Amino acid sequence: MKYDIITMGSATIDTFVDTNIAERENRISYPVGAKLTVENLQFFIGGGGTNTAVSFARLGLKTAYLGNIGDHFKKDIIDLLKKEKIKFVGKITDDMNDYSIILDTKEHNRTILTYKGANNKMTTKDIDLTKLKTRWFYFCSMMGHAFKTQIKLSDFAKKNNINLAFNPSFYQIKEHRNELGRIIKNTKMLIFNKEEAIGLVLGIDSKENPEKAGKFYDKNSRKNMIDLMKKIRHMGPDIVCITDGKHTTYTYDGNILYEFEPHAQIKALERTGAGDAFASTLVAAIANNKPLDFALHMATINSESVIQNYGAKDILLTWDEALKQMKKYPLKIRKSRV
Repeated sequence: MKYDIITMGSATIDTFVDTNIAERENRISYPVGAKLTVENLQFFIGGGGTNTAVSFARLGLKTAYLGNIGDHFKKDIIDLLKKEKIKFVGKITDDMNDYSIILDTKEHNRTILTYKGANNKMTTKDIDLTKLKTRWFYFCSMMGHAFKTQIKLSDFAKKNNINLAFNPSFYQIKEHRNELGRIIKNTKMLIFNKEEAIGLVLGIDSKENPEKAGKFYDKNSRKNMIDLMKKIRHMGPDIVCITDGKHTTYTYDGNILYEFEPHAQIKALERTGAGDAFASTLVAAIANNKPLDFALHMATINSESVIQNYGAKDILLTWDEALKQMKKYPLKIRKSRV
C-alpha cells in the first residue's frame, strides 16, 4: 500500500488541568504543602505524531502513523487510530507511553510537564522500511534514539524521492542544533516558530538573550526576518514557514514572501495542538497541489479551530469543514518578491 503521508512523532496521554490560578510575572505559583482544588480535569490522546496523523486523515489523505506505542493506555491509542482510519506502521512495546500534564492558568496560558517514554526509544530496528511507501513524510520533534532514527529516515526519504516536512521543537534545536542540518538538508517544508528559527540560526534562546535577539522583535524586524528565512532556506528547505502566535507569520519559497496575521476576533481557550494543526494542514494542502496562499489560509483556520477548545484533536476540521470556515473568515495575505 502506498500512503499519501506517514507521520512520525509521539503518542501522548494529555491531562488538562484548569487551575484557575492567576499568573504573576509570567509565572504560575503553587504554595508548598497545600492541597489545591482545580476547576476542571480532562484526558485526551495527544502527541505530535497522533495529532498530525488525525489532521491529515480528516483532510482526506491516506495516512499512516510511525511511532512506538507503549503499554500504558495502549488500547486507547490503537482505538483512536482505527477510528480515524490511520494505519499503524510502528511497534508495540512494554514501555510506558509519553505522558503530559498541561497546567492552564486563569489567563489561559499553559505550562506543560512531560514524561518521555516509549516514543524516544524507536530505532531503525523497530521499523519495516518496506512498509514506508509514501509520497510524504512528516517529522515531529523527537529525542533520544528516535532523533537518530529520523536522521537516517531523512536520508531514506531523499534516496526514494519522498517529500519531507519537518516541525522541530526548540528543545530539539537546543540539544541537537548541529546534527539537525542533515535532516533540514533533506527537507522540502520546514515549519516552526520564531523562537525556534532564531535558535537554529543564531544558537541562542531569544527569551534568555533578548538583547541578542532584539533585532527580530523591534519595529524594523521585517527585514531581519527576511534575512533569517533566506539563511534557513539556504540550509536546504524549499519552503520555510515561521509562526509567531498572534503576530505576523512569515513564509518564503525562495521567490515570494507571504505575510499575514491570524484573525484577531478568534479567542483562544487552550493552545495545545495549535502548532500541530497549522503545520499539518499546511502540508496537507501542498500535498493536494494547492497554492501556498490557499494552504496558509486553511492552516490558519484549522489551528484557530483547535485553540477555541480543549484537546488537540476533537475540533480538527475535515477538508469541507475547513473550506466553509475559510469563506466565513477570509485572510489577508500580503505577497511580495524578495
